[in-house]
Amino acid sequence: MEVVVGFLVTRIIRESRPGFGGSAAESDGAVDAALQQLSDLVGSRIGRESALVRMRDEVAETMELRPRTKARVTLAIGEAVESEPAFGAELAQILKRLQEMAIGRPSAMDAQPGTVSNTITGNVSGRVIQMRDVHGNINF
Repeated sequence: MEVVVGFLVTRIIRESRPGFGGSAAESDGAVDAALQQLSDLVGSRIGRESALVRMRDEVAETMELRPRTKARVTLAIGEAVESEPAFGAELAQILKRLQEMAIGRPSAMDAQPGTVSNTITGNVSGRVIQMRDVHGNINF
């Protein structure tokens, strides 16, 4: 169920921060539609759970999810799947579609030898440097 939470976080971020992730994120209607479908399905089943409400607030405000909130949402979704097999089946179909869309997309794991690939998550403050071969000191 953690993957469901991950996709829900992605949906909240894309919704609350238009343009986050660049133009590909803005124009990928199929992904947005599947994320919305997932969000609607989970919301229809556990939308009143305080953990889900807290997750929406945390992510929309900070673009981060506290581990405790993540655990609570994961448990709530797991309980819903256990108690309602039809919900679980529909959830599995949406997840399969989202995971198929993710196949073939570039990621940090796809970096070619001799290239640099950075991934930054969470809030960033201060300076960030992307580099490959450094010879000597770096001063700010």
